[in-house]
Amino acid sequence: MKQYLWGIAITVVIVFVLVRKHSDSLFENIGNFKKGKRGEDEVAAMLKENLDDNYTCVENYMIPNARIGDIDGLLIGPKGVVILEVKNYQGVFRISGPDLYRRNRGDNYTLYKKSPFIQATRQKNYLSKYFKDKGIGDVPVKAIVIFPEAKISSINGETGVFVTENNKLVNHIFQLSSVPNWDSSLENQIINALDIKNAIN
Repeated sequence: MKQYLWGIAITVVIVFVLVRKHSDSLFENIGNFKKGKRGEDEVAAMLKENLDDNYTCVENYMIPNARIGDIDGLLIGPKGVVILEVKNYQGVFRISGPDLYRRNRGDNYTLYKKSPFIQATRQKNYLSKYFKDKGIGDVPVKAIVIFPEAKISSINGETGVFVTENNKLVNHIFQLSSVPNWDSSLENQIINALDIKNAIN
């Protein structure tokens, strides 16, 4: 009987340890999701407040027939199509080419997570090809990676995309080159090709 009770006790301890390990990971993922969503909401609110009706802002867009994840935001307007990739990382970062480094202590930086620049570049290239396949022609597609909570200490080398902090985003958008032949007809072609049903102006 004692062996039986010991077996149950050991099983309960093992199950508890496994559940605890996975629940910590689950709660961490939920926390990261909430932080990411908050950053995306801040960016969307800022754009709605500062941009006029010439721009259409779409949140959480899935590129049709693509397996490269959703795009946090699309801005369609006189600057073309701008992909907005929001990374709600916290801390001080240094960017070197496609790599992102986070400061630990003093001036010590270590490589941080997957590169958001590679992801945004892939989305930009895929969307450009998508428009060509739809017969729309040369639609300028640009990508901006936004860090709402982080401080960027330096950028060295080519990332393939634009990089900005939250407080500089609107100015960064205004500094992008405008599309010479932009009109409502081209905008409507783009919106129809993207099959956007929940566009928010």
